[in-house]
Amino acid sequence: DYLPALAARAQIELAKGDRQAAAASWLKILQNSPDFAPAERELAALWLDEGKADAAYELVSKARKNLPDDPKTATVLARASYERKEFGRAVELLEEVSRQQALDAVGLYYLGMARAQVEQTEKARDALNQALQHGLAEPRASEARRTLAVLDAR
Repeated sequence: DYLPALAARAQIELAKGDRQAAAASWLKILQNSPDFAPAERELAALWLDEGKADAAYELVSKARKNLPDDPKTATVLARASYERKEFGRAVELLEEVSRQQALDAVGLYYLGMARAQVEQTEKARDALNQALQHGLAEPRASEARRTLAVLDAR
């Protein structure tokens, strides 16, 4: 139950596409080290993909307390905030991350979608177009295009 080995195993399982095994590895780490923020963040990200936004939000909020300046943690918290319809918070967190590093396509997508919800139309349009230019994958790409069409109709 060596923590670095368990973390490496979780990353390998995730790379192989075995999300369930990766989640089990992160959970095992948290059983042994309940405040290990990287495991909290990674498990929260997996839970978000499974539609467990509230549980993910609680877990990544805990991680954020231990890693307040970590852009990965802020990005996962932004996604969880977005899923909980806390759009202003999602924008705030993703703007914070963008001051530290360039957002990837998914980060730009969530920034654009959240900005659309808080009536930042031009900024939303810019972020969504950038997300598409950065190779945003389906189904998010279709959702971004639908949102752009709605924004263009305003």
